[in-house]
Amino acid sequence: VDPESREASLAACRGEPEAFAREAVASRDNRHPFREALREGKRVVCGDCRAGADAAAWRKTAESAGLRFLAVFPLPEGGKAAWVLSLGSADAGVFGKGEVAVLEGVAKDILFRIEMLKEEEAALESDERYRSVVEHIGVGVSLISPGMEILDLNAQMRKWFPHIDASRRPLCYRAFNDPPRDGVCSYC
Repeated sequence: VDPESREASLAACRGEPEAFAREAVASRDNRHPFREALREGKRVVCGDCRAGADAAAWRKTAESAGLRFLAVFPLPEGGKAAWVLSLGSADAGVFGKGEVAVLEGVAKDILFRIEMLKEEEAALESDERYRSVVEHIGVGVSLISPGMEILDLNAQMRKWFPHIDASRRPLCYRAFNDPPRDGVCSYC
């Protein structure tokens, strides 16, 4: 769901009811279970799509998709439902209260993973920006381990010390000094 326009798009669909899912995304009818889950931010469960007045607006599409049971779980982001997880079956009442509670837990697990992926992506972008700045800055930067091993060098340090291969983890007090020192420098 686009956070500004609240327009929905289909991210993934598995199985026969793809037409139903596509209609749900395109539907402007707030009674549709996908729209209701997005709007209300709570799960929508229809035990039998052929019965019940609440299914009347989308019953025909559900029947043509072979759906009798439908459960839709909103996945919130930033305080609003941003995704929905929906599960359908050709059999009515396929899930009881216990199964629906388990599916709600699965939906929360999926949301947690989506959030983790976004955090990982943001961290990677931040790391890439930091690395770009450090790599192109006009001063030498080296990453040294507590054991005084050279772990990484930026472009300026590689220019000044072309003989140092950081992948071999040389000791800084030996690699940076000419002649090489036998111990840690006094200023470290």
